[in-house]
Amino acid sequence: MKGWVKIKIEELFDYTIPGEWGLEPIINNENVPVLRSTNFQNNGFIDYTNTVDRYVPSNYLAARTIKSGDILIEKSGGSPQQPAGRIVYCDKDFNGTCSNFIEIGKIKSNFDKRFVFYCLYFLYKSGRVLKYQQQTTGIINFKFNEYKAEEYIEIPSSKEEQYLISEVLRKVDDALLNLEVLINRKNRIKIGMMQDLLTKGVDKDGNIRTEQTHEFKDSPIGKIPIDWIVDSLENVTRSLITYGIVQAGPHIPNGIPYIRTGDMSGEFLTTKGLLRTSHEIAAKFNRSRVETNDIVFALRATIGKVLLVPEELNGANLTQGTARIAPDNNIVESEYLLWAMRTSYFEKQILEQKKGTTFFEITLAQLRSMLVAYPANIDEQKIIASNLKSISDNILMLVNRHNKLQKLKVGLMQDLLTGKVKVNELQIEEMGRI
Repeated sequence: MKGWVKIKIEELFDYTIPGEWGLEPIINNENVPVLRSTNFQNNGFIDYTNTVDRYVPSNYLAARTIKSGDILIEKSGGSPQQPAGRIVYCDKDFNGTCSNFIEIGKIKSNFDKRFVFYCLYFLYKSGRVLKYQQQTTGIINFKFNEYKAEEYIEIPSSKEEQYLISEVLRKVDDALLNLEVLINRKNRIKIGMMQDLLTKGVDKDGNIRTEQTHEFKDSPIGKIPIDWIVDSLENVTRSLITYGIVQAGPHIPNGIPYIRTGDMSGEFLTTKGLLRTSHEIAAKFNRSRVETNDIVFALRATIGKVLLVPEELNGANLTQGTARIAPDNNIVESEYLLWAMRTSYFEKQILEQKKGTTFFEITLAQLRSMLVAYPANIDEQKIIASNLKSISDNILMLVNRHNKLQKLKVGLMQDLLTGKVKVNELQIEEMGRI
């Protein structure tokens, strides 16, 4: 590529050096924070919380103090799912060091430091580190010295072009980080809302009840409003059964979808990824066929996972290990019951009941006996469920946006870090508006 040069990885660094774990902290001000592999985030950045204070003698610390623009390379602790050799970028002066299982890379000043990080991060994600994995005594190590001595990358000879590329990727990373902060904040709000709405409810004015303004009573699950009811699942459902498909046969593209415990991820059931069986096989299992607004509950594997059946899965079949719950809508509204089965008090009942040695499971009889709390007023149930669905939908929208940005980042890395696409100022401005 014109204007790009091939360079060995070791030539990118002034030097690399292992971190230093140091000694037990001493009672003075000479202790420093030490990073570990647990501080590595998979997005390539450092979580600076939960560091460990250690005493590192000054003669060891001098060359190992981590500064803004340094990169850290994990040399030990990989797994088959996550190879050793993860790369993270230090985006601020840390004034501490890292453990000896991590290599500190000091990048030469004639390279854009963030650009070098993105290149090495891209190599890791591309699998170039796999041939440098070494397993001893159950621990997977990364042969970093061999890696940096043998591997080459191609980079722009112009530091300015390196900077422009890193700026595009940095702006995407900033947008991703902002979304992650917002998603985490919304999730914390949601947890608080669930605790309040599903144990206190709302009054006729739409305000959350308190013991100072409303009357509460003791119940098997704790204090609840005086007009709320606690009952077993069996008494608030029309049907609560498990009679799933045992052997669904080969995947039939135009057949009847069937839901396995492994399909129960996130908060919503979707048709995406579901296997399908023939109409003939599905017809033999009519009892396990679900309807819109039924609740599906995982008795095994993802035990306790509970999801609502959307309209597009009306008529789908369950497999064994799942239970169909059809609420009695004269007693409890489907979406409210879904949220009640996600409460901490319901999860506690699951933990008390689950059993097994090879894998955990609970029985249908145990599920039927589990308690839920609900307002006697159906309209109040609907208001509670609507509020919780609203914030969940908002979080899902943010998560989908985050996923799209992540895909955009992958595409940009493949294009910009290999020279397939030349970066320009316009791209940087556009990235700043995402």
